[in-house]
Amino acid sequence: MGNKFGNYASAEAAEAALIAEGFTKNEHGLFSKRSRTGGNLFQAPRRATALVEITPYRVDGAYAADGHDYFVFQHHFL
Repeated sequence: MGNKFGNYASAEAAEAALIAEGFTKNEHGLFSKRSRTGGNLFQAPRRATALVEITPYRVDGAYAADGHDYFVFQHHFL
């Protein structure tokens, strides 16, 4: 998997952040957005599609103020 960014308290908040950036949810539960590469001296610009999934992670209670485990939700570029 690719880069991950942002910790969200709920899956809905993570989903809303993607939709605000222009991503759409597909039939597989992933979010996609069509784009175009910038190109460089050796390669012409080309079409690209970004695929992102929302993944939950459990955070150990040792790192929480109240001592209880909790989940955060992150975006992963595929």
